Amino acid sequence: MKDETIVIAGTEVLMANFPTIDEEVIVKTFLKFIDVANTSTNRSTFYNSQKEQNDATKQMHQNLYGINRGLYAATLLLDGVTDHTKMIGLETLLGISNDVDRSRSLISIDNETQIIAHVLTQLPVQRMLNLYLDLKSKRVNNNRTRKIILMSILNSKSLEFWSVKYRNKIRESIEHAVGKRRLSIIKSILNKQNFDNGKFLIYSNKEQSIMHESIMKFVNSNSEKYVAQCLAFILGVDKKYTLPTLKSFIDAKTDISKGNKLPREVLEGLRSTYHKGTKTAEVLEVTKENLTDKEKIKVQKNAAKHGVTVDFDATKQDVVTLYIHSYANGNTITPEIMSVLKRKAEQSAKSTPIAYETVGILVDGSVSNSGSDTQKLRPIATSLAIRDLLVATSKKSFIEYAGGEVTEEGLVIPSGETNLAKGLIKILKQKPDAIFILSDGYENAPAGRVNEVIEAVRKMKNETPIFQISPVLSGEVAGVKKLSEKISALPVSKPEAIGFSMVKAMLEQNVRDGVIGLFNITLPKIELK
Repeated sequence: MKDETIVIAGTEVLMANFPTIDEEVIVKTFLKFIDVANTSTNRSTFYNSQKEQNDATKQMHQNLYGINRGLYAATLLLDGVTDHTKMIGLETLLGISNDVDRSRSLISIDNETQIIAHVLTQLPVQRMLNLYLDLKSKRVNNNRTRKIILMSILNSKSLEFWSVKYRNKIRESIEHAVGKRRLSIIKSILNKQNFDNGKFLIYSNKEQSIMHESIMKFVNSNSEKYVAQCLAFILGVDKKYTLPTLKSFIDAKTDISKGNKLPREVLEGLRSTYHKGTKTAEVLEVTKENLTDKEKIKVQKNAAKHGVTVDFDATKQDVVTLYIHSYANGNTITPEIMSVLKRKAEQSAKSTPIAYETVGILVDGSVSNSGSDTQKLRPIATSLAIRDLLVATSKKSFIEYAGGEVTEEGLVIPSGETNLAKGLIKILKQKPDAIFILSDGYENAPAGRVNEVIEAVRKMKNETPIFQISPVLSGEVAGVKKLSEKISALPVSKPEAIGFSMVKAMLEQNVRDGVIGLFNITLPKIELK
């Protein structure tokens, strides 16, 4: 087979560095990693403690990294990869700088750095900062890591807001990047500045050199004046600030109503220190316009108890969150949310690699899909989101439910046992092009009947594709429990992760072509130069 360089989305994929190890090893390693990548959430499960889960997950990361560094990096760009997987992946790539690994990579180190920068933008800020603190604890402090930390923080359009909300974590992250002694010098320099007059940023030549080399040379998007003021606040410099959010923080210490630019939890902290007689309702009223879209839907019910109205934009919520909100809203889906759910499913269907004209969908609504106390109803909400997506991908669909109470709007209230075989038989009679069973893999009324049904239809030469999709909160590292060895089982933590099935299918058919297909799916998502 001829080795060549393939250009995908402006990136050179060096197929000459394609691994020469047993293809079966590559497939097994990759498929195990894919299942973990879309379910890993840093939580314990029914079978494994958090440490056991993390240890096994990290080993799977190392196994795939060991096959090829560039292949491993590209996988982090797949739709449905969890934040926890991204964090482990970024830590791995930033922490390992072996030149031999890089020379054998399918992509260049520059392209890898661009992938890292892109994946960072997909992480919520608090998780990005947690990653940086983890790198600090492990003393990962190479040039690339320091540059990425500073550029991702200093160039953010939300730096002013972050400075107030994540002040301590940002300070620790920057300290790791520039060093404790150097940061102390920078604080002394900023302490000389007056932010409320025109003589701002008058540095001596020596101070200017220090500020440039340590901080300002990493600033591309924001102005130096803006960054200097935010950094001074982060470092605890006692000055009069002119940036609205920073000024709001200082003013709120004496007048809580002036804290209208602050995040709710920040103003709550100031209330508990400076305004102990102020009620929670007043804090909610002052800060409700600053709540993020996720925060608005979370606090709506609690705010109503205090007589405060907090509206949220349903179009900016993910579908699983909307379903969970509907359960909390008396098991009722409002017409507005129903419309948004349908529209989001149709949008997602356009980029989902599933193309069957008619599909059969069997939804497990038994009590086991109620979820845990901390993740209540998330499994069934995920199933319903996947159900909607599958319906949107097809011209015609047949839906059956096993257990649970189904409302007029299609909301499933989990209850009862899991009797999947009966529903599967009904769907098979409709002769769909493919069948999707949305279940955790545990049937108990009676157990084993699904496998018996599948074995029977296969003996009758019925080869209708049957897929088991298991909504999980934190996938078991050993994989999900399969209803039958004759079907494909895919653990999914969110609807968009269904795309993983496409990558799995490509790899199982032809490893080398599957790898090229993986790059064709991932690299166009970012502009690599």
